[in-house]
Amino acid sequence: MREKQKQPASFQPDRILSYFKAEWQVLLAVTISGLIYNVGLLAGPWFEGKMTGCLVDILRGAGQFGDMLILVLSYVSVIVIVQSSRYIKRFYVRRFANNVNRRMKEMEALSEKAGRALR
Repeated sequence: MREKQKQPASFQPDRILSYFKAEWQVLLAVTISGLIYNVGLLAGPWFEGKMTGCLVDILRGAGQFGDMLILVLSYVSVIVIVQSSRYIKRFYVRRFANNVNRRMKEMEALSEKAGRALR
């Protein structure tokens, strides 16, 4: 069974910033992977244009197969990195949402328990 995370003494459940501070590592992973993904999205069309130009050069006799092979291998590796970053970003966004949801439910349960004790 999952052990409950201890809340730091400075955690204020009525402040949104407390949830962001508690999850700063997850948000850092989301930020870094998101930046890699978003910048990497620009690489796809760039490589496609380069490969088209290289194909035209090959058909004219000015280019060589090796040039195209290097472009294709670079394109595939960049796309793998971009899609991996997309996976990481999506995973950690969901993790952040689930962690915040769990913390809020724990706080709700504590407030209900305190309310019943006062009755």
